Amino acid sequence: MGYLGANRATLAAWQTATGKEANGKNTDPVFTGTTNLLPTNTALGQLGTYLSMVATDYAGTNRTRSS
Repeated sequence: MGYLGANRATLAAWQTATGKEANGKNTDPVFTGTTNLLPTNTALGQLGTYLSMVATDYAGTNRTRSS
C-alpha cells in the first residue's frame, strides 16, 4: 500500500499510520479492458464527492448527486 516509517501492506494499516484516508476503499474496480478504464464494479457507484462544477467524468458520463 505504501511506506511511512515502515511498509503498510493494507489500507487499514495506511489509515492508522497517516490518520487520513478515512473514506478510502480497497475494491477492485473491474475495468472493462486494459486500455478502457471504465469501472464495472457497482460497489464503487456514488462513492465520490459530488462537485456541481464537474458535470461529467473523464469518459463523458454525466455525474449525478447521490440521494
